[in-house]
This record gives sequence, C-alpha cells and structure tokens, in this order.
Amino acid sequence: MSGPGSNPDIQQTKNLVVNLDSFIKNNNIKSILDMTCGDFAWMKKIIELNQNLKYYGFDIVKEIIDLNAQRYGSDNVKFFQKDILNELNFDNYDLIIIRDFFIHIPINDITKILSVLFKSKIRFLAITQYEDVLLNTDIVTGKHRKINLSIKPFNLPEAFMKILDSRIDDCRYLNIYKILP
Repeated sequence: MSGPGSNPDIQQTKNLVVNLDSFIKNNNIKSILDMTCGDFAWMKKIIELNQNLKYYGFDIVKEIIDLNAQRYGSDNVKFFQKDILNELNFDNYDLIIIRDFFIHIPINDITKILSVLFKSKIRFLAITQYEDVLLNTDIVTGKHRKINLSIKPFNLPEAFMKILDSRIDDCRYLNIYKILP
C-alpha cells in the first residue's frame, strides 16, 4: 500500500494532479512511465483526465502489479514487475515519474538510476525533491530520509518546472527536468 501522500482526496495530491495534468497537456505528453507505481492510487486521476495517454507502471512487488493489472489494466494502461536498479535504459517515454522512491534507497543506487535516466531517450523526468535539505545523508534500502538532488553528490541542474507536492511548509516538490527537446 502506498503512503498517505498518494491519497487522491487530500489537498497535496489534488494540487499535484491539477498541475501535472496541466504540464501533460501543455507539453503534448503522450506516454508516461511511473517507475514506482505502487497501488496506482493518485495516478488513476491523471489517466482519467488524459484518456489517450499511454501509461506504464513499474513496481518490484509482483502482487501489486498483478492487482493493478486486474483492476486498472487496459490497452493504454499497462503494469510490469521490474527492478529498476537493473534496467539499462528507459528510452522512448515522454515523461518518467519517480515520486517518493529515492527517499528509500542509498545514494549509490540513486546515482546509478540517474546515470541511466540521463542517458535515455526521454523528454522529461519528474522526481521528488526536498529543497530544505542542506546535506544528503546515506541510508540502507528501505529506510527513509529526505533527499535534495540539487546538491552534492547529485548536483542536478535547475528544474524545467516545479510542482508543490506538500503542505506549503514542507519544501517538497515534484521537480521536472527536460532531458531531450
């Protein structure tokens, strides 16, 4: 089960859906890869607003993928069991979303995934970012801490767009980076 930030009925998630929907429409997004789809709780709202969008959800947990495929699968909505740490490219998506995943994995794993993503043929990449973090700390897989991708060791460039993904005092955003024109 996904965490409380995935509840489609709370203001935080409603704000995310409205702004992400606007981004999708304004940038002619036709395909999305949700790298850690979880229970698909909030993303189904995006699909309802963009019915021609091709959506691909990855998760490592087979039971989640099977349940999502049974409940929500269609010609335009597909789910796959994948360990994204072992994927070598993510080509041919207009938008890849990584929401609330990097907060649970070690810095070396984040660096590995980012390296593959920035070499892939994708148009945009959206990642959770905590701008109030001044020092990135390492953890073991499964633990939790906030992460700031703008500072060492990641040093990502300025985001193309930022969507507030929290209460106003949390400094949590879904940062969208432009990868290919």
